[in-house]
Amino acid sequence: MHVNQLISAFDSYTTEDYDAAYDSVREAYAHMYKPAKGLSGAFVNQFPDKFAMEAMPTDMPKTGMGGTAEQQMPIEWIVAAILATMAATGVIVRRKMQKS
Repeated sequence: MHVNQLISAFDSYTTEDYDAAYDSVREAYAHMYKPAKGLSGAFVNQFPDKFAMEAMPTDMPKTGMGGTAEQQMPIEWIVAAILATMAATGVIVRRKMQKS
């Protein structure tokens, strides 16, 4: 079923029927939640000690805008990366011009 939905999406895309391709991809995506739920439950049942927790966490982890947003890359590193990119581009352009 899932494979047929993906093949249908590909076929629709190649015929430039993008609406049908999108719909087929979304169906295939939604279809995978049932097998994922079954597999994850089987993993937990087979290895309960690996998934056991003393208590549920009280706070969410500090990710994205919740904590790592304060960590910024130093401006020196950004400038160095830009200069290195410009230098590499210059070398490539020069080599291409010399070959012409």
